[in-house]
Amino acid sequence: MIQLLGSTIHTSKQPDLNRRNPQVQAAMLDARRFWLDRSVDGFRVNIMWLMIKDDQFRDNPPNPAWKPGMMPHMRLLETCSADQPDVHTSCDDALGARLIR
Repeated sequence: MIQLLGSTIHTSKQPDLNRRNPQVQAAMLDARRFWLDRSVDGFRVNIMWLMIKDDQFRDNPPNPAWKPGMMPHMRLLETCSADQPDVHTSCDDALGARLIR
């Protein structure tokens, strides 16, 4: 199983990759090519909105509405770790034209 996908938000066994790093992007593309060369039909992309983090690597701010008893992951506002403006462009680049031969 390729362990290049995922985020530590779900399990500590999955790496939290800097997908803005050109070396990481190249390694991800190589993994995709590996499977495409073996005739897979496609890729399932979960948590796409979490794949790109803040370009300044800022921490998420505290959620002022959080109260004890609420889900722990709601303690922070995900303004720096989710829904970044370039997430779709990044995924298009990684899955799009560069894979077409």
